[in-house]
Parts: sequence; C-alpha cells; structure tokens
Amino acid sequence: MNRRKFVLSLSGIAVMYKSLSYPHQPAIASEISLNNKEEIEIHSDFNTENLSILLDFDFINIQSQNMQTEDSINLIIKSGVDKLEKIKKFSNISIPKNGEKDISSSIESINIINENILDFLTEMNEGDEITVKISIEIENSEIDTKEIKKEFSITMIGPKKKAIIKKSETDTLIDNDITFSAENSITGSNPKYEWDLGDGTIKQGEKITHSYSESGLYSVELTIRDDSTEYSDTVEINISIPSNLVGYWRFNESKNSDKLIDYSGNENHGNLYGGITQEVKGHKEDELAYRYDGSSGYITVPDVEGYEGDELTFTAWVNIETNNTSSIMDMHDFQDVGDGGEGKIHIEQNDSGYFRVTLKDDSGNDVIDMTNSPLLTQDEWKFIVIRYDGENAEVSYDGEVKDEDTGSSDIASTQDFQFGMHKEGRWFDGRISEIRIYNEFLTDEQLKNVRDGGEL
Repeated sequence: MNRRKFVLSLSGIAVMYKSLSYPHQPAIASEISLNNKEEIEIHSDFNTENLSILLDFDFINIQSQNMQTEDSINLIIKSGVDKLEKIKKFSNISIPKNGEKDISSSIESINIINENILDFLTEMNEGDEITVKISIEIENSEIDTKEIKKEFSITMIGPKKKAIIKKSETDTLIDNDITFSAENSITGSNPKYEWDLGDGTIKQGEKITHSYSESGLYSVELTIRDDSTEYSDTVEINISIPSNLVGYWRFNESKNSDKLIDYSGNENHGNLYGGITQEVKGHKEDELAYRYDGSSGYITVPDVEGYEGDELTFTAWVNIETNNTSSIMDMHDFQDVGDGGEGKIHIEQNDSGYFRVTLKDDSGNDVIDMTNSPLLTQDEWKFIVIRYDGENAEVSYDGEVKDEDTGSSDIASTQDFQFGMHKEGRWFDGRISEIRIYNEFLTDEQLKNVRDGGEL
C-alpha cells in the first residue's frame, strides 16, 4: 500500500500570558490561520501503520506582561473525532518575564492521527466525511487553564475513485511491446480491470502487454468495475513507421521461431539457417540476442523493400567472440554466393587486424573502402555505426569515430541482405542484439537516441 503523508501548517498563533499574581485573567488570541485547505482527501486503501497528518507550527508568539520573573508553560495537543485525546505534551517551555518570544522552535511537527481517528478512517467510503477536532492548550500550575486553549477542526473526505493508465510508451513502432498498468488507480473493493486497446483487442488484468500490427493513432480505454460502481480512463498511442527506416531487427524471437522479424513495418523479415541460438542475453538486461556459431549460422533477408542507396546509416549492437574474419552483414544477390569478391555493402571483422567496411555501386565498383578501424574487443558489446551521406562515410564505435572516407556516387540499390555470413562463406562468431538500416545519414543526436533505446 502507498504511504500517504499530509502536512497541515499553522501560523499566527499568539498566546497572551499573564500571571495570576495580578488581577488580570490570562487570555489566548482567538485567531488561528491555516496555510492550506481545511479539507483533506484520504485514500481508502492507505496503510494505517504509515498514515500521518502533521501539524506544523510556523510560529507561536508568547507575550508576557507585568511578570517579575521568567516562567514556563506546558503546551498540550489533542485530537479526535468523537472525543479529544492527548497526542503530545511539550513541557517546561520558558517564557520571558516581559516582552515577546516565538516558541515554535521548541515545538516539533506532530502527527495528529491517533487510534480514535484511525477507527473512523478505516471505515470511510467514497464521499464519506468525518470532522477531526484539534485543540491546543496551555498548562501552568499557577493559573486556571480552561480558557487558555484554542480548538479547530478539519474535514476528511473519502477517496474519489479514479482509473489511471500508466504506459511504457506513447510513440512507438509496429510490433513493439507496450506495457499498460492500472496500479496507480484509486479503486473500491474487488476491482476488475478491462482494457479496450483500440484495435479490436480486449484484455483483462491490472497490468497487460500489447503490440500493434499496423500504424495509426489508437485510443486505449481502461474500465474498472468494483463492488459499487465503474470508472474509466483513456490515453492515445501513436504507432508509426519512420519513412527513412528500411529495416529494424531486434533478434528477440523465441527459440521455436524460424523468422527474424522486421519491426520497421516494411516486412523485411529474415530466414534463419544453420547454427543460430536464440534467446541469449543481449546488450541490455531486458534485451535478447542471437548467437552465431561461427561455422554455419546465418540469416537471409530476401528482396529488401525500401532501400534506395543514395544515403545510408547502419547501426548494430555486436559482441564478437573470436578475431577470425567474421562477416556481420553482406548485401548481394543470393545467386552470386560463392562467385568471389565482396557484396555491395560489406561489414566484417577481418583477421588481418582491422574492421572493414566496403560500399559499392551497382556495377560493383568501390565507392567507400574503410580499413582503418581497430578490431572489436572480444566478449564486449559495441554499438557499431556506419553512415554515408553521398560523399562522406564514417565508422564509429559507441559514438567515437574510428575511420572516415569519401566517395562520389550512390551505393548499390536494393538487393538481398545477409547477416552472419560473407557470400564466400566467412562466418560471424558472436552475438548480435539489434540491427537498424536507414535511407538517411542520421545526426549525432538521432544516433544517441537510437543507442539509448529510443524510437526513430
């Protein structure tokens, strides 16, 4: 249960104190002002062991007149609903023989909740009201204390039931999981939760997960029904396909899947072959990866849709296990497998001691050939980026540029993509957790968003 704490501040308490040795009756100022509302809403599901409503004194001004010596008083705080009960006594507070003194520093914040009040609070329903009385009294052995006190009250109202949707995403991509939760809702007894996800899907439960197969703006409605009433909340979820995104492969499919799903909406799904282990630990705690065995495991993405070739950004989370020549990605016509040479886009860890990226045009001529990047560190996740704007290309690891080159033409247009194997049969040995390919030279800020798990 939620711990709930309410603070009630008092200010301007002025106590006029006079000794009974003089023919004047002691008096207390009649005004007590509250800094906040005198009406406090209380949850019906609060934890009574942790509930507190604090009475806090900004200042208490004591004025003394005609006193020959200093004196002291006791300050007593009482509260209750049907009866007042003492909750705190502050003893031997010194006061001046003449003049004024603020004694608030001697008075700590006080929790006015006692058993008498709790008995009422635990039975409150929506709309119920109780009046809590509070008294401040002064005690001194030489005076009659009956008139030296002030009473006031606050009203506590039972909870206003409310359905509250908490969501993990507001804008996301097709087939991405979104978590919806009603855990912050204020409910009555025996609540039942029903979710209308806006795409024809109805689900039950306080917390659910859902994904959307088509782009669009979806209205999600939560309805809560308890023993006495029902109430609802609505939010909107935007499911989009970025126009510059060619493919988005998360490598999070289950062990019995023979498909690598493309989450870009372009349906560039991949087929799995050979030694690939699914559901291994990815680059983050909540992300999965595929493990390529370095001898037979690879993925083909045939007839890629949406790739244009004038600009390119390739991003991937890669964890390599050996420094043998390992092909991370190759783009070529699958009919050319085994005919020698590199693919039109080729990314590999080379056993000659460098990380290599080659980009070719449709005729197979080199546009970009970068071989100055250092080898990836074994058994360490790296965020790899290759980007080309039609003239300038670069390779970076974790946001740090490692190699650059210049070209003067478009790179090859759409062919088939292959992850984990060079077309001559050089296999990738390690894990890949995510690959994205864009028809655009992404900015540093955009890349940071991708690296941090954002959508683009």
